[in-house]
Formats: sequence, C-alpha cells, structure tokens
Amino acid sequence: MTRLSAAGIQVSLFIDDDERQIAAATDVARPILKCIPGAYVNAANEVSHAEEFARIRQNTDFVVKLVLKDNAYHGLNYHNVKPVTVLMHMQELNINHGIISRAVIVDLVSAVRDTKKRDIKNLIRDAHR
Repeated sequence: MTRLSAAGIQVSLFIDDDERQIAAATDVARPILKCIPGAYVNAANEVSHAEEFARIRQNTDFVVKLVLKDNAYHGLNYHNVKPVTVLMHMQELNINHGIISRAVIVDLVSAVRDTKKRDIKNLIRDAHR
C-alpha cells in the first residue's frame, strides 16, 4: 500500500469502526477508510444503538485527527442512515448494499424507485441544517 500511495493511487481499507483498527491503518499508509458500522446497524435495542452511534462519532473525530478520509458503508440503509448523516467528517455514505438487498425481495427497478421516493439526498441535506 505504501508504494501505491507514493505513486498517487488512492488506497481504501475496509475495516471495522474500531479505534485500534483505525490507528493501525496509519501505520500502513494514509488510506481512505471504509468503516463498517456493524455494531451500530445490528444493535439490539435503542440503548445499544445510541452507544454505538456515540462510538462512531468518537471514531470519526479520531479519523480527522489522524488526517484520514472516513467513509461508512456496509449495513447502512434508508432506515438507519439519517443519524450518521450528521457526522460532518464523513466523506461518503453508501447505502447501495441496502438497495440491492431490497431488490432480492422486490426487484431492482422497484428497489431503486423506492429509494428515489425516500429522497435520500434531501434526507441527508436536511440533517445538516
């Protein structure tokens, strides 16, 4: 990864949203982190959901201190993405997996149509107001 970064090629690491893994990423290079918010999206109740969100917020601040780029991916969908949108340091949120998972139940055209109806861009924009 060091040689790729030195050549100007952006490198992404898919890691758990864990401070130790984030810190270890800086030993390798200055990658773009694609943090997997698994504990947040799989939280069993509101209390653990809130605790995991607080941890994501703390880790996002840690990423910024390390001068890394932070993205969130796996497990986010149109039901749980809104709280994450308020984390101003997040560079990118990706709910594609949620759309494709929905397509298994309905079909791809309907899943994309449902997503457009939910107007995710406005949801994210409104969260930053």
